[in-house]
Amino acid sequence: MTPQALNAQSQPDTTKAEILNEAIVRGVRAQKNAPYAVANVDRKALQNFSGTGKELPFLFSTTPGVLSWSENGLGTGTAYMRIRGAGDSRINVTIDGVPLNSPEDQCVFWANMNSYSAILESAQIQRGVGSSTNGDGAFGGSVALRTKAPSYDPFVELNASYGSYNTYNTGFSMSTGLLGNHFVADAAFHTTGTDGYVHGTAGKSGSWYAGLNWIGRDFIVRYRNIGNYEHTGQAWNGVTAGTDDLSIMDGTYGKNTGIKTYADMYRVGLGKFNSLYESMDPKTYETARYTLNDGSYWPKTTDNFWQDHNILSAAWDINENLKTTLSLHYTYGYGYYDEFRPDNKVSKFGFDMVNEKGKPVRSDFIRQKGLSQNAAGVVYNINYNNNGWDVIGGLSGQMFRGNHFGYLTYVSNTDVVNHYPGLAGLNDTDFNNGRYTYYDSDARKDDYSAFVKTSKQFGEHFTVFADLQYRH
Repeated sequence: MTPQALNAQSQPDTTKAEILNEAIVRGVRAQKNAPYAVANVDRKALQNFSGTGKELPFLFSTTPGVLSWSENGLGTGTAYMRIRGAGDSRINVTIDGVPLNSPEDQCVFWANMNSYSAILESAQIQRGVGSSTNGDGAFGGSVALRTKAPSYDPFVELNASYGSYNTYNTGFSMSTGLLGNHFVADAAFHTTGTDGYVHGTAGKSGSWYAGLNWIGRDFIVRYRNIGNYEHTGQAWNGVTAGTDDLSIMDGTYGKNTGIKTYADMYRVGLGKFNSLYESMDPKTYETARYTLNDGSYWPKTTDNFWQDHNILSAAWDINENLKTTLSLHYTYGYGYYDEFRPDNKVSKFGFDMVNEKGKPVRSDFIRQKGLSQNAAGVVYNINYNNNGWDVIGGLSGQMFRGNHFGYLTYVSNTDVVNHYPGLAGLNDTDFNNGRYTYYDSDARKDDYSAFVKTSKQFGEHFTVFADLQYRH
């Protein structure tokens, strides 16, 4: 036998490797003839969608029972989805079998997954409880994401797109191909930017992927680092129309304003109004940017977040009937938002001040609130398939630790600044000069140190989940 033939025989079978890769997510995916509603999104649909720069909920909303929307009106940045009317905290989301929902509020923030469609092989949406085998409860449904299998052929791919409101998406993907008959390294980076439709919602976000793969004849070991960043303008208050905000609706001040619906607001020039970015005169509907004491404009309310997923998975085809997989994962997240708070009572932030009439003092504030998160866990599955029996068992454990903080970075009322000398440094770039949390009743009321303690609200929990499924 020639050396070339020997070499060919020692190479792993590409089909076999694909099957092993599928085994990693088998525990959370519905199999054929499963007794619940399922929609599958294939690689072609994901690839076509990846160039739009929109968040994944807008692709999923093309399937039955899914509704999606975004704050900036373009589908990028902060986006939400519902499955059968249930919100994000009731939708179980996994990637390669690893839970993505934040253990703190049980939500997935899709802005933190921008351009993930470019690195995915497929996605499955299960409507209803489905096969939610690990992670958070799935009263509304489940979304099982699966990353691309490693490519045996080397390639480099570049792509870019551009659209309305200066919205752009650029991307880069590559693979080394099969090295030494066993190793494959692949990587990707994508970024999206936009001016936004609603005022003050300009922003950019991006994601990256790096993978190392060792592929044998009967098993595969994969390490994936999947990360993201976002710096997006916010409009979480929405464009107020037809709500109980009586300042802009019929009957306010004893007159008919003619404002009843969003169409009415658009007609008077408020179709892009954002109360996080600008003020509005409810009598004339004129808007004005928030300004600081130095005459500069408040740039915009921003949400800023960085997240890094690390997943080490192994799939082993023990024999033709028995397969097992093990995944270890660790995620670190850090982020904050900056928000302008116009004409707030200073007591809201712990300052005990009243004016000469005994009424609470008011001021403009800029506050920064944020968090850091650490989540680690293990997911194990075993599958036995023989003579019409299909049995899947599994175990999932996860530990979470988080920290919250809050800073004041600007106070407009000079009387407040003069009364609390420590506030004089708030215009500096060092946010540590203005951190706040609560009022310490044991401290003197003129002691600013009572208001500058860092908020460290730690939360920890450990969960273990076992599951067994069988079909015959």
